Amino acid sequence: YHLQDDIEKVHEDKTQYRKTQIVKEKFISTASHHLRTPLTIIKGYAELLNDPNIAEEDKTKARKNILTHTTELETLTEKLIHLASIQSIAEHLQLRSQTIVSTLDTLAKRFSKHAKRKHIDFRYVVDASVMDAQLEFDSEQLQIAIGNLIANAIKYTNEGGVVTLKANASDTHVYILISDNGKGIPQEDIGNLFSSFYHAGSPLDAQEGAGIGLFVTKEIIKAHNGDIAVESKVGKGTVFTIKLPRNSIHQLLENL
Repeated sequence: YHLQDDIEKVHEDKTQYRKTQIVKEKFISTASHHLRTPLTIIKGYAELLNDPNIAEEDKTKARKNILTHTTELETLTEKLIHLASIQSIAEHLQLRSQTIVSTLDTLAKRFSKHAKRKHIDFRYVVDASVMDAQLEFDSEQLQIAIGNLIANAIKYTNEGGVVTLKANASDTHVYILISDNGKGIPQEDIGNLFSSFYHAGSPLDAQEGAGIGLFVTKEIIKAHNGDIAVESKVGKGTVFTIKLPRNSIHQLLENL
C-alpha cells in the first residue's frame, strides 16, 4: 500500500516537473520575443539619429518613438518580473485593512494623463457605497492588477474613445469595473484570455505583453480571494469586473 503511494507520488512529481519545465521554456521564449521587438525599433531610431543628413522633423519623430518604446519596454519588463515571481505573490502580500478609494484615486490620476496624451476620454466614477467599505488588500499589488487592465483599455481604444474606471459596493463585496469602447475581444478567445502566454485575436507582435499582464492581474486578484470576469463584443468594447470581498463584521471588530 505504502509502496503504491510512493510510486504515485513520484509519478505526480515527475508530471509536475515536466509541466514546470514547459512553462519555463514558454516563459523564456515569450520574454525573448517581447523584449526583442521594442529593442529592435529603438535601435533603428537610434541609428537614424546618427545620420548627419536627417531633417530636424525626423529627429523629433525618432526621439519621440524611442521614448515611447522605452516606456513600453519598461512596462513589459515589470510584467515579466511579476510573471516570474507570480507563484509567491500570495505569500508576500502586505495585507492591510483599508478602503480602496485612495488606491483608485492614484490610478485615476496616473492614467487620466496617459489617456489625455492619446486623446481618449478617461472617466472615473466612485459610488458613495465604496467610500467606507473596508477591505484587506495590498495596495501596491492591486495597483498593478487594476493598472494592467486600464493600460490595455487605453492601448486598444482608438483616439476619441472612452475608458471608464468605476467602483461600487454591495454588503459583501466591492466591484471595480474597467470599461472601454475599443476594438473588443472575439468570443472564442475569452476563455483563454488569462493564460500567461495567450494573445487574443492577433499575432504576438500585435499585442505586446497583453496576455502576460492579464495573467498577472488574474493571479493578484485570486491571491486576494477575489474574482475577475470579462464581457466583450468585437467592435463595441470590453468590460472587466473585479470582485473583492469586504471585511466581515468579525474582521471589522478585530481592527477596532
